[in-house]
Amino acid sequence: MTIISVASSRPTTVVPSLVSTEKLDPQKATPGLDGTTRWYDFADFAVEGKGWADTLSFYDRLPAKAKGKAPGDVWMFGHCTAGFCAYFSTDAPAIQVRWTLLNDALAMLHIPATGVSGIDLYIREENGPWRFFNNGRPETTVNSMTFSPPVGCECLLYLPLYNGVKSVAIGIPRDCSISTPSAASLRRRKTVVYYGTSIVQGGYASQRHFITILKMSGLAGLAARPGAWSSRGAKTPNIPAETGNMTPEARMRPTSFAGS
Repeated sequence: MTIISVASSRPTTVVPSLVSTEKLDPQKATPGLDGTTRWYDFADFAVEGKGWADTLSFYDRLPAKAKGKAPGDVWMFGHCTAGFCAYFSTDAPAIQVRWTLLNDALAMLHIPATGVSGIDLYIREENGPWRFFNNGRPETTVNSMTFSPPVGCECLLYLPLYNGVKSVAIGIPRDCSISTPSAASLRRRKTVVYYGTSIVQGGYASQRHFITILKMSGLAGLAARPGAWSSRGAKTPNIPAETGNMTPEARMRPTSFAGS
């Protein structure tokens, strides 16, 4: 298991390259209206941060069987995509990301729109450290952002922390290809389940590398399953019980914070 420092504000851990990759089938992509772009569904990539497969929506964090058992506000926070990320690499000179938000409340009084409803792109070149590249700032419920990272570098795209999404797609020129880690390579990764409240979900964060558990996940070579429900963790005894259905190498739970 990889251990990293949580004191730094930037991810600096060097982890093995994701060499076992496979190209996404361009036949599964949706042609763009401009005739030059292919759009690939986020769900077709190697997605991390999803604890259960049996969810009502692909982007839900709680299993379908939790509906009616979890308190209403906990079920609501379960629609947030905190921790969801996808790995990929491409030979495209630029990539577009299009995401449609579940809710039109883009920001909170204490958390900016970049954290609540935005996306973050991290990159890594030649087995170096992961580093923050740029974010996608939401302006409405349907958003688009163009990134131009170095061609061929590894990319890691994070979804919103305090909003959900209806759909996410990555667009590249039709004559380019895009690859994602194979399912076999993901199964070899260590898994950590981290249960907590708003501090784990990403409360007050404007970028993902400020969140301890996300440093431990995609940015550090671990497969993390963050279970965090803002200000409700202490009131949901069934959530730790549900995480017991997983078989991780480690489970973590932070100490309580005021108001949690």
